Amino acid sequence: MPLRNNQAGLLFMALLYSAHGFAADFEFFEKRIRPVLVAECHQCHAGENAKGNLRLDHRAGWQSAESVIVPGKPQESRLIQSIRHQLPDAKMPKDGARLDKSVIADFEKWIADGAPDPRDQPPAAETVSQQSWDTTREFRKQWWSFQPVRDPAIPTAGNEWSSHPVDRFVWGGMQQHGLSPAEPASRRELVRRTCFALIGLPPTPEQMQEALKLPHSALVDRLLASDHFGERWGRHWLDWFRYAESHGSEGDAPIPHAHRYRDYVIRALNADVPYDQLIREHLAGDLLEKPRVNTALGLNESAIGIAQLRMVQHGYQPTEPMMEMVRFVDDQIDVISKAFLGLTVSCARCHDHKFDPISQKDYYAMFGIFRSAIPGLVSVNAPGSLELHRERLAELKSDIRAAIAENWLRHAEDIPELLKHDKTWQEAVADAKNDTPLHIWKQLTTRKDQEFAAQWNKYQALQLAKIEFQQADLKSRFRRAWNPTTIQSDWYRNGTAWKDGLTRAGEFFLETEGNRLIRSIYPRGLFTHLLSSKHNGQLHSPKFKLDSDSISVRVMGNDLAQVRLVVGNYPLPRGGIYGQRSQPWHEELRWYKWNTTYWKGEEAHIEVATHDELTFFSQAYRGGRKPN
Repeated sequence: MPLRNNQAGLLFMALLYSAHGFAADFEFFEKRIRPVLVAECHQCHAGENAKGNLRLDHRAGWQSAESVIVPGKPQESRLIQSIRHQLPDAKMPKDGARLDKSVIADFEKWIADGAPDPRDQPPAAETVSQQSWDTTREFRKQWWSFQPVRDPAIPTAGNEWSSHPVDRFVWGGMQQHGLSPAEPASRRELVRRTCFALIGLPPTPEQMQEALKLPHSALVDRLLASDHFGERWGRHWLDWFRYAESHGSEGDAPIPHAHRYRDYVIRALNADVPYDQLIREHLAGDLLEKPRVNTALGLNESAIGIAQLRMVQHGYQPTEPMMEMVRFVDDQIDVISKAFLGLTVSCARCHDHKFDPISQKDYYAMFGIFRSAIPGLVSVNAPGSLELHRERLAELKSDIRAAIAENWLRHAEDIPELLKHDKTWQEAVADAKNDTPLHIWKQLTTRKDQEFAAQWNKYQALQLAKIEFQQADLKSRFRRAWNPTTIQSDWYRNGTAWKDGLTRAGEFFLETEGNRLIRSIYPRGLFTHLLSSKHNGQLHSPKFKLDSDSISVRVMGNDLAQVRLVVGNYPLPRGGIYGQRSQPWHEELRWYKWNTTYWKGEEAHIEVATHDELTFFSQAYRGGRKPN
């Protein structure tokens, strides 16, 4: 029988209402139910291997499980019973805290409304984990602890107890639990409590008598201005960043200069340094364009902040340097994320975080940043302090160079006569080794005219052939990794000694004792001491993979310098399996060779430094004493 027009209109309106109802229900599911299922349930109850054969990642999955979700009857649904922790053997989420009351209420409403679920088909197996994490992260980002700070409405109750806004919230909480405030403390008790809280020390009898005469706000201001304030609260900060003066383990090696970080923290708290500034200094204090400078102490305070990165868990001569490096970095991430974020980011090392919105991808993004760094000592002197007298020293050296050149030119014509008749020069000629200028002079003094020219050309040809042979031999047996030019551009440099950069051949070092003026004349290269031996310097190569049986370096120095191969960032170069170091005792360029067969495949870098800037466990060897 055909419908009348008004009947058709009623049916059409009913269909519209039904569609609207489903849309609203589905919206509630998508916003309030699905994120919780993904965040709290899918780890165990999604995919083909779901525990207990219960799948909650699509509608048919839970419909096939008897009484888990009974549409319209939340009290009979085992899901509600389990998330309420009413089932002894099935408290969900497993190994997690009970869901918030508001979340449980959402599930009860959803089931009471018929459990509308738009998920017609199970998700593809390869997309389950990715879909799960994306949804999980968005859900967890809504937690109160990740929301911007807002000013809440201040309760009006409690004003009769205290007018302070915080106390009104405390009053409200006490009222909910049937508690009442304690009696007001006496003035003397209040002074003692304030002293212990702010500086960690009790007042002396004299201080107590003086404090009792002051307004309490004046006492607080005085204690906040005390140096003891930074010492008291610096202890908490140092605990967060696992401050220690030794690395522990069986060697318990000291951490060099650890006390500088301790004193830096105390000074920062006493100076009311902003929290965001301390974060920058702890993460990249040596890279700040405008560092915080302590002019009174002549210190670059910002550069000291990164010292906390060195206070890592440290084994003693581990057999796997790569694993040790991984532990270093994991410890750095763990400490920084707990201290600055209040999150256990390190938990995401092996999987997406179980509770926080931190993925494994997030963890390894941080890992890559800290992994790229290498241990090293940096100069923390205030900018400019190490440049003191530098310009004047450069001017003096220029004057000395000019005076030496003038003196040489003036006496150059006397050299032949000195070589022939002066006893000292004759002894030097007699003792001259092959291919040295004096030896060649000795061979040529008896030659005349054409014979002299022929013999001179012969020596030139022999010397050139020797150089070409040596270069060809080196090229056939070795491959060049760096030269002074690439070192200057590619290597990390720290300290004031590298200001002049790559020098040309003929630079010299002044003698500081005796009646000689010049100690050595050098070829082209990078040198730390050409202006002053008091200038420090440190060079680190880029990281590279060891793929050869040996590495050779050409360096010069004395007992106050060292070059070493650092495997896996491990900062212990003395003895044992980490003995890959060279002490350039000679003040002339020489080749030093490391056998790297054992370390093939490992990551390494080269460090060249003046002795006190070497990255050791301990600075026990100083003042030119040779290490064992």
